[in-house]
Amino acid sequence: MKKIHEINFSGSAIIFQQAVDDFAAALKDHKTSEGQPAPIAHPEVEKAYRLGAGNWEYVPTPIPEPIPEPAPPTYKQLREAEYPAMGDMIDAMAKALEGDASEFDQLQVTRTAIKSKYPKPV
Repeated sequence: MKKIHEINFSGSAIIFQQAVDDFAAALKDHKTSEGQPAPIAHPEVEKAYRLGAGNWEYVPTPIPEPIPEPAPPTYKQLREAEYPAMGDMIDAMAKALEGDASEFDQLQVTRTAIKSKYPKPV
């Protein structure tokens, strides 16, 4: 019993068969031409031609599911992306406890600006 090879090709079976027939005709014409490059076709069309009639079965290539758009970032994600690094915040708090609150005050200004830029939804 012959093995039937599956052919994967996007498009209808009729279009595929026409492509195989066109490729066969182009190869036949090429035999009588000189100095012309050999015709080429989609790899699956060439495979079907080489296998011959009755030795392959057309299987349409499935259309992939569309990739959904990612959800827009939440206000929390936007804030977290712009907040200062945790180490900088800890360092500023430690310095504030030691009497130098300048870095801590600047962090508070930055934090307030980011919260205003990305407010909580109501």
